[in-house]
Amino acid sequence: MKTAIITGGSRGIGAAIVEKLCQEGYRVVFNYQKRENAATELSKKTGAIAVRADFLSCEETQNFCAFAIEQLGHLDALVLNAGLSQTGLFCFLDEKAHENLFRINYHAPAQILRYFLPYLRQREGKVVAISSIWGLSPACCEAAYSASKAALQALIAAVSKEEGQLNLNCICPGVIRTDMLKEYNEEELNDLIARTPKGRLGTPRDIAEVVSFLLSDSADFITGQSIVVDGGFLGN
Repeated sequence: MKTAIITGGSRGIGAAIVEKLCQEGYRVVFNYQKRENAATELSKKTGAIAVRADFLSCEETQNFCAFAIEQLGHLDALVLNAGLSQTGLFCFLDEKAHENLFRINYHAPAQILRYFLPYLRQREGKVVAISSIWGLSPACCEAAYSASKAALQALIAAVSKEEGQLNLNCICPGVIRTDMLKEYNEEELNDLIARTPKGRLGTPRDIAEVVSFLLSDSADFITGQSIVVDGGFLGN
């Protein structure tokens, strides 16, 4: 049986990925930080194993990795989805918030990837990291977030060259209907829709489908890429 580890799997894009891979027959372990009820419900629904882990802690991150591989035995797919968003002018961002942003969006994924590389080599596995269009086209009032996602993309691209037998790619979602949009009012959301040539916002399922493709044999010759999934938003 193929196995997968998904970070940040209790809601939004992560939950959609957990559901998709479980439907495809993967045995899945995912982490959550605060939403225990949502994680428990998803675990019951899919059969995936939910584990609480706060990736702000290096120790908890390491313990999650050790537990996950103990449960699975081997690893075919790693999806680095857990992320933290931050909006506001860079000049007002305090140092702790800046450190946390980079810890969750870059340092923890790097730690997790480094831990699992030996296991992925054994199975010629695949890695998908969830970045953002702002990692490609940095956004006003999201300077640190954009920088952290750009760092993640650079990491994946570089490691793909070092680990040629593996497939490592990033997905760069556009505006997706998740909790990250809770700060936007209806007028602002309608403006985002108007700026999207497809005429709608993305859904977590849209991203999960691309993850599924990149983990499949059909994507075996795709590696080191940052693939935009935004309904045409950036090109508009």
